[in-house]
Amino acid sequence: LADPRLAAPPTAVTAVEPTAPGGVPRALVATSTRTILLLDEREVQDQLLTSGPFCHLVPSPSRKLVAAYSSSTNALHVFSSDLARNLSEFQTHAPRPPTGVVWCGSDALLLRWGGRVVMVGPYGDCIQYEYAEPPLLFPEQDCARVVTSSATELLLRVSPVAVAVLTPAATAASAGARLLAASAAFEARSSLAAELLRGLSQTELREGVAACIEAAEHEMSAGRQLSLLRAAAYGKPYIRHAGAAPSGGGGEGGEGGEGGEGEGGG
Repeated sequence: LADPRLAAPPTAVTAVEPTAPGGVPRALVATSTRTILLLDEREVQDQLLTSGPFCHLVPSPSRKLVAAYSSSTNALHVFSSDLARNLSEFQTHAPRPPTGVVWCGSDALLLRWGGRVVMVGPYGDCIQYEYAEPPLLFPEQDCARVVTSSATELLLRVSPVAVAVLTPAATAASAGARLLAASAAFEARSSLAAELLRGLSQTELREGVAACIEAAEHEMSAGRQLSLLRAAAYGKPYIRHAGAAPSGGGGEGGEGGEGGEGEGGG
């Protein structure tokens, strides 16, 4: 790599693997002068940042992002891998920098202060976990592993589609949430199932079925996963395909309307 000619030891160093085949790996060097240098085999590029010095530099599993923690402002920054864009800044209000920073999948980060672990999401939302001892944090491709002397846990951010689908249907605008509520009403033999289905257009039915299936893929609870898959199976027969006559959905009320007016389900 090119010589950065530093006047003082770097405050943090990391390597960034190329995202495209045949790309050139680069190094990121945080300096005591509050900036970050981008190094490759030929040149050193000063990113001219002023929010450092940074004590943690952590590339994301996708290699598209870099997390940087500033020891002067106690703020967590997320940059694009080429440092051209500062995508987010989260102010921790902590009295000191964390002892560990790791990615939790590709869109959340874990920060550790002793036995306290804080998960920070992509929109500045956060949640705190307390442990009796300082845990070890290990990043995985889609989550993070938290290891103590007595247990191992997996932490991952709840997917946006799961949040949308599992929000109570009375306050949710998502088609998946309404389809899930309709399925639950059908299993309870409630006439509300037909009313909820009538409120779903063909486009919303397709979106709802797809959302329930995707939410099930991210769900760790076997019971909720089964409910989501049942909802997808319930809504699918009411989807009319181009050039095909409406299917009755296998239940009463054979020709459901636009949203599947019949009470029957899969």
